[in-house]
Amino acid sequence: MAKRCKIAVGFANADDRRVNLEKTPYFSIIVPVYNVEKYLARCIHDIQKQIFKDFELILVNDGSTDSSRKICEEFAKKDNRITVVNQNNKGLPGARNTGLKKSQGKWIIFIDSDDRIGPNNFLSVIYRSTKAKKVDVITYGCKQIRENDGTLIKRMYGNMGIMNRFEDNTEKIEWCVKTGNMSISAWTHACSKKFLEDHVLFFDESLKMSEDIEWYFRVLSCVPRVKGLSGTPYQYVVRENSICTKEKATRFWQYREKAVRSAVEAIRMSKENLEFKKILYGALAYQYYIQLADIENEPDKRIRVEAYRRADDFRWLQRYKGDKKTNIARFVIKILGVRQGAKFLNLYMKWNASRKGQPIRRRK
Repeated sequence: MAKRCKIAVGFANADDRRVNLEKTPYFSIIVPVYNVEKYLARCIHDIQKQIFKDFELILVNDGSTDSSRKICEEFAKKDNRITVVNQNNKGLPGARNTGLKKSQGKWIIFIDSDDRIGPNNFLSVIYRSTKAKKVDVITYGCKQIRENDGTLIKRMYGNMGIMNRFEDNTEKIEWCVKTGNMSISAWTHACSKKFLEDHVLFFDESLKMSEDIEWYFRVLSCVPRVKGLSGTPYQYVVRENSICTKEKATRFWQYREKAVRSAVEAIRMSKENLEFKKILYGALAYQYYIQLADIENEPDKRIRVEAYRRADDFRWLQRYKGDKKTNIARFVIKILGVRQGAKFLNLYMKWNASRKGQPIRRRK
């Protein structure tokens, strides 16, 4: 690991100053890097500008063919909190796993290299939240912004702090599910490294897409002690030129199917009671409905028919209710049937995305 920075300036308060003198970094920030030369420096600058200084930044260069590796190494020369790991391309899950294995911090934060983080007190707020009471996962919201001008598209999950009104963790997760405030994206959660290690919560490297679905439902199945933060500090940059390839788009249902299958198994294996499992099944049902809609993007009719047959394995998820959008999808499938309902959902999703001017971004 790179040498620790001995001098830190600009702390938010005395607690921030004290923790910065510890030998082990408090946060390990893991940033997978793949051909993002246009955005990488901006992302790193956002992290360096944080008031809270006690972190290590692990840049995992995942086989980039542009100047991303050079940019990483230039930053590492000037900031000894930065570690660069170069590896052959493994995809996003593999890059995150590499970062996890290299990490030394007490808490893990994932940031995608073409995204941004907002206020300079982002880490300070998370730090104070980890100290308030015993907690395993801190969850927060995000905002979608346009790449070209940085204008706001929409805010998402900005009311996470409301969950803290509940003492029981099951009630917190139920509130998230029923109100549509459950984000599955790894970059909207800070996780205790001990919690991740104790439950072996690495990412499935066989999933080129939908890896967050499988991972986060495994996280929830371990019943973490959760705390929510209000606001949308994470900035998800919608890139016009980062739409997935045609091949990946048409086969996206395969990755989602595998993720749903793994999530179902994780919930079944959970030691929690049946009522808690029902809550998670209600959340997972939405991913099942999206899987059905994705099947309609498959151009090969024979494969499409087989995909629907395989989707029947999860038909039982229809009995569980979730948030408003889940229940609407459930109603559509119930009225129109699986195939016609899937076609309707597919057309609606495409129309809704085009109406809002939101290209669907799929990272490698």
